[in-house]
Amino acid sequence: MRIYTRTALVLLGLTVVTGLTGCTHPDPGPTPAPAPAYPQSVALAVSAGMPQPVRIGLVVPPVEGEGSPYRLMTEGAGIAVYRFALSGAHVELVTVLDDGTADGAANAMRSLVSEGVAGVVMASTGGHTSTALTVAAAAGVPVVMTYGQPPTPVDGVWSLAPTRSQVTAALRTTLRDAGASRPALVSTGENPLDVPAVTRFSPDDPAGVAAAVLTQVEALFVDSVIIDAPADTQARLVSALQTGLADRQIPILLTPEALTPVFAQTLASTGTVASGLTTVGVDTGDLASLGRGGRADAAAGFFAALRLAANDPACRNIYHDDTCAAGTAYADITSHDAVVVLVRAAEHAASTDPSAVRTALGTLQLTAADGLAGPPLDFTAPTLVANDTVVALYSTTTNPGVRPPTSDTPCLYWFAGTP
Repeated sequence: MRIYTRTALVLLGLTVVTGLTGCTHPDPGPTPAPAPAYPQSVALAVSAGMPQPVRIGLVVPPVEGEGSPYRLMTEGAGIAVYRFALSGAHVELVTVLDDGTADGAANAMRSLVSEGVAGVVMASTGGHTSTALTVAAAAGVPVVMTYGQPPTPVDGVWSLAPTRSQVTAALRTTLRDAGASRPALVSTGENPLDVPAVTRFSPDDPAGVAAAVLTQVEALFVDSVIIDAPADTQARLVSALQTGLADRQIPILLTPEALTPVFAQTLASTGTVASGLTTVGVDTGDLASLGRGGRADAAAGFFAALRLAANDPACRNIYHDDTCAAGTAYADITSHDAVVVLVRAAEHAASTDPSAVRTALGTLQLTAADGLAGPPLDFTAPTLVANDTVVALYSTTTNPGVRPPTSDTPCLYWFAGTP
């Protein structure tokens, strides 16, 4: 097992086109506003009475296997640490690699407990994480999951990801708004979505599924498709459906796995890229920073910090083996906010003892004023993510320019609103 410690002491419907080769590829998506100037305050301060350092554990998913599509997004956790460092706060990130197995997850959590972390950000997903969550609960260490729900409810574990019921409700609303009522559901069959599917397919044979769906579309039996599958499988199905459906335009709705880098990378590898794809989730993408109001300002603060970190040669990535610039292509707001909430809980508890942090965390209601770059989070509510923040998101290949330039990284950008 490898443990990396970073000490933050540095001051400072479906419309498809083809040919994406990198994040700078143009397409006729929404016209973004000019990239905003740095907000007045990018640094995240803490109260003078907060014990320091605050050590935060980070469980990173494997390169392949369960949770791996989210791996590149976890660099956002390091941006949170960097922002606290800008104000002189001493926050440490202890990063442990998860090998995608139950034993590996449990051992990763045990190592973090032994390191004396105040709380843990669980960036891995899947059934194997249950062993790690059990270890954390037994040790009284709070856990904030970023991209998935706990396999079974565990005290002291919260998730920033939408619940399955929230995803289902958002898909139903999006389907209704698209004027569709007879979807074909392509799903692995595990924890099936409660949607009004008139026919169901396994995603094992993308070409065969596309052919079958096309037949049912021509027969007017189905008027839409919902794909509920791993990120790479979703991308292959989208590519196959694009080929089969040609210029027929029916709504194709995706589950939140489409928001991962793996979806964009796999789609690009097939020679196909899509603008106007639809998924559901929380609006925390790049384009969220270009709107008006407090939410946009909060997101803009994250991306301003990302640009600062990328240009700071002293800033290290979450593994402490490269500069922060190496991880800017996909670093996300969710992993950033997970670190912020654990630091705020330690601040509220006036302690870095994990049991005290866990107790404090369960009482918090946090907003952008507390340093969140995403939506408000209510740790006293039945679900941490509010129902009205899980919305339809549409894809574009237009780069809004809020990240440092990357010329060879396939990207999709997701935005809420009218496609």
